[in-house]
Amino acid sequence: QFTVTGPDHPVTASLGGEAVLSCHLSPRMSAENMEVRWFRSKYSAVVHLYRDGQDQYEQQMLEYGGRTELLKDDITSGRVFLRIRNVQPSDDGQYTCFFQSSVSYEEALLELQVADMGSAPVISVEGHQDGGIRIVCGSSGWYPQPKAQWRDHQGQLLPSASEEITPEANGLFQTEIVIVLTEESNQKVSCCVRSPRLNQEGESVISIAESFFPRVNPSKVAVWVILALLAVLMALASYCFWRQHRATGETLHLPTPLLHPPSLPDPALPPPSCSCTLPNSLLHPTSLPDPPLQSPSLPPRPRTPTPSLLQHLTSLPNPTIPPPCLILHPPSQTPTPSPLPSSRLSHTEPLIFGPTPEPTGPHKIN
Repeated sequence: QFTVTGPDHPVTASLGGEAVLSCHLSPRMSAENMEVRWFRSKYSAVVHLYRDGQDQYEQQMLEYGGRTELLKDDITSGRVFLRIRNVQPSDDGQYTCFFQSSVSYEEALLELQVADMGSAPVISVEGHQDGGIRIVCGSSGWYPQPKAQWRDHQGQLLPSASEEITPEANGLFQTEIVIVLTEESNQKVSCCVRSPRLNQEGESVISIAESFFPRVNPSKVAVWVILALLAVLMALASYCFWRQHRATGETLHLPTPLLHPPSLPDPALPPPSCSCTLPNSLLHPTSLPDPPLQSPSLPPRPRTPTPSLLQHLTSLPNPTIPPPCLILHPPSQTPTPSPLPSSRLSHTEPLIFGPTPEPTGPHKIN
């Protein structure tokens, strides 16, 4: 019976360098006749295999081909070392050290941390932004992801406008951090990019002269203020003109005859009737000769009133206003003339002049 023990801390290796992983048996015993297997996440993912006293490369993963070596100087005491050359970012992670004898087997877990310092930070000035100067700091070739910061001349952290970390094609990372310096802030700043695994950092410093900061021209400010005031005045004038034009358009001045039209008869009401009673002398004139005899087949022709009476009746002041009723009564002392023949008009009753609704009394003369 035995146990396998590995280091109690992660093993750190630089990118492109060498990494050495070790493990040993407890209690001490020879492992020459044992199987020693190094693998990654599963048993078949072989990094390096030692069996029957020699290395077996047939089952080794392709990405480790030609890069591994088992150091067997202390194998008789139960200690072995695995050397990995040309460390790649894909080598980062956990490894299993496995020992198997004819009667038992045991294993131990190890962790390999790959780290690398990238290029020195490069600072560039890209122009003005938000009343200050936009400064960009960039660096590439870092593993794992680095931490970038801006600091003032006293080492105090400065807030950054943005920070972006993007992976590269070879598995490494590049970073870009932006800061906007104003004239009131510190004009000397440094960009620091740090590797958390290696506990190392790269730094670059930049100093900005006051003449590079944007300045406000008082004349330009005055021009903009004047333009703003003019715009406000024009808007107010347009509004007042619109209100006045709207009020004028809504006022309608009508002439006096239209405001006070004469009283017109209501078409819904029947027109007033007007009756006129003529004296018997006018109804039965004696001086008129008898009309010529007519054929029995023709109806008698009615007698036409005298023109003077029609002119008097039709000479009214306003044809739109109904004429006043003119009532003529026969004199009480006038003798009644002899009646006319039946073929003549016989008006013993008053005549009605003017529009009347279906009169039932006197005859209607149109």
